[in-house]
Order: sequence, then C-alpha cells, then structure tokens
Amino acid sequence: MSSQFSELSGTPPAGLLETTPNGFLRSPLEKMDDQGWRRYFRPLAPGEKTPPPPADLALWAAQTAYALMGGMIAGLGTGWQKAKNPKTPPAVGSPGILTPNHRIAAILSRECLSVSGAVALFAGTFSALNITAKVVRDSDDPLNGLIAGG
Repeated sequence: MSSQFSELSGTPPAGLLETTPNGFLRSPLEKMDDQGWRRYFRPLAPGEKTPPPPADLALWAAQTAYALMGGMIAGLGTGWQKAKNPKTPPAVGSPGILTPNHRIAAILSRECLSVSGAVALFAGTFSALNITAKVVRDSDDPLNGLIAGG
C-alpha cells in the first residue's frame, strides 16, 4: 500500500503530482513535453527557419516509409500471382480493360496499393505505439514492442 495515498495524511507521495510555475498541476502530456514538442506547434516569426523534426517523429516517418515500400513489393508479388490466373477478374466496373496487358496493369496496381496501404497502416501504428511507450516509460527496451502489440 505504499504506492497508494496515505490514509492518515491525505497527501500523495512526493513526485506524483507536479505543479507548473503558476501553481497548476502538470498533466502527463505536459510531462512528456520535456522534449520540446511545443516549439513545433507555434507560429513561426517572419524569416524564421522551420526547426528540424523531433528525432522520434523522424524515426516514425522512416519506419512507416520503409513499410510502405516493402508493402509495395509484396503487393506486386501477390498482384503478379493473381494476374497469371485467368479467372481473376480485373478491377470492378472497368469496361475499358480490353487487352491482357491492361488487365495485368489493373490487377498489379490494385494489389500494390491495397497491400502497401495495409502494411504501412500496421507498421505506422505499431511504430507510433512503440515510440509512445518509450517516451512514457522513459526506457528503450523490448517491452515497448510488446506494449505496442508485437
């Protein structure tokens, strides 16, 4: 019961509730702002250069972009397999597909877009949750991947 509030004094343990300089309580989101996220969400002065992205945002963008590229390659592979099957229909509602080459192009582009979108959505969500767990827990270990859903 040491982590609970003390029934006798009615005060929380030290460090649980932090206050701002003006006396308000700091929320968990404000505690996470120690990395300086607020400087990215303010109007820029005339002539001021845009600051570089935070390291966590750059990591998330890179991981999502790699997943998008990998999904495109996987989508081309599944699209090629489906295009070789003559029973696979072309795109729905596309009467202008007359030649076999048009049919193959339609199937490849459909599969490439759908698979790459699904893989990028999963990887982007996983990466965002992984980075959020790292920031909230203030540790970079394999448990963050488990928390993110891995």
